[in-house]
Formats: sequence, structure tokens, C-alpha cells
Amino acid sequence: MLEAEKTSLSQALEYEEIFRKLDQTERLSEKEQFQLSVIFINDMENRYFEYRQYKNGLLSEEEWQARLFIALENHGIRRGQQWWSKVGRKLYPPDFVDLIDNLLRNETHIDIYKLFATWDGEE
Repeated sequence: MLEAEKTSLSQALEYEEIFRKLDQTERLSEKEQFQLSVIFINDMENRYFEYRQYKNGLLSEEEWQARLFIALENHGIRRGQQWWSKVGRKLYPPDFVDLIDNLLRNETHIDIYKLFATWDGEE
């Protein structure tokens, strides 16, 4: 699990420009869409792996809820929602799709990626 998260963080650094465009409205190029899809797939594969661990009793409720926060942040934004509805939902079994759909419908994201780049400001 740790290695998978390291990969996600490495991708965030490698594709920094894509992360900066997450909340913008300009259309992404095909290359940018592909890069973002790779990032989203990697993230969702991590969540799906953790979901299976949780269902098998290998991950606590508290840890599972903390991991879901990442899915909410990535897919609670407009671009993440578009990707999930057009691509992501087709890649996973119905029980996991329902879980993510309910998460996105019932929870609010805090725009963590924007905070990553703006936390050193006035209080």
C-alpha cells in the first residue's frame, strides 16, 4: 500500500501542470486528458485495493474512511466527476462503483490540491 501511494505522489510531481489545471475550465489537450486518466486510474486502483482489504477485515473502518478522502478529493471536483462518469465507472465492479457514487453524491471535497500550493499565506 505504501509503494502505491509513493507512486501517486511521484505522479503528482511529474504532472504538476495537470494538477494546476484541475479546477480550471479550459479544455485539456488529449495528452493532458491521458495523463490525468493515468493519475485517476492509479488513484482508483489504490482505493479499490484498499476496499478489498477493508471488506476482508485487513483495513480498519477508520483507515478505510481516511483512504476514501483521497477518492473524494480526486473525483469530487468537476474534472474528476467527468472522468469517473465517462471512464472510471466502467472499470470496476458494481459494489465499488455504488460506493464511490454514494461518496461523491453525499460528501463535500475541500479542494486539497489548491491547499497544497497555497497554505503558506496569511492566516
